[in-house]
Amino acid sequence: MSSLLVLICIMINLLHIVLYYIHKVPGWIKNETRNSKTDLADHLYIPDGKGEKKLATKTIAYIFIDTKTTYIQHYNGDRNVCFVALDHLYEKLDHALFFRANRTHIISRLAVEGYERVTDRSLSVKVLPKTKENISVSRLKATLFI
Repeated sequence: MSSLLVLICIMINLLHIVLYYIHKVPGWIKNETRNSKTDLADHLYIPDGKGEKKLATKTIAYIFIDTKTTYIQHYNGDRNVCFVALDHLYEKLDHALFFRANRTHIISRLAVEGYERVTDRSLSVKVLPKTKENISVSRLKATLFI
């Protein structure tokens, strides 16, 4: 009798795992009822200790990595710690609103205060809220950024 209960518990756990991958993992099974373009434009879901936190992309100024930790900086000065790689975050964002400046920064186009050209044809970008140093954009990506 106890082995039957163990088998039922294992089957329920396997069903839960399958349902999780169907609904949460992007690209595992294409869910046609969900409109990914509108989801990208409105909100970003990041994991926190208890589940997922919903962030409006309109409030995000830039995303950066500092000492192997990813931070999301908001226009109002708030900062969230995010335990997701920058590549995965950039895939979830709307590329019309966000630009991958370099390996450590994703910038909202609305947060750009200005830029100046550097001698090697790369760019130094100033953003709001201010950073300690300007964000660099390589000469290969400079034309895309402008």
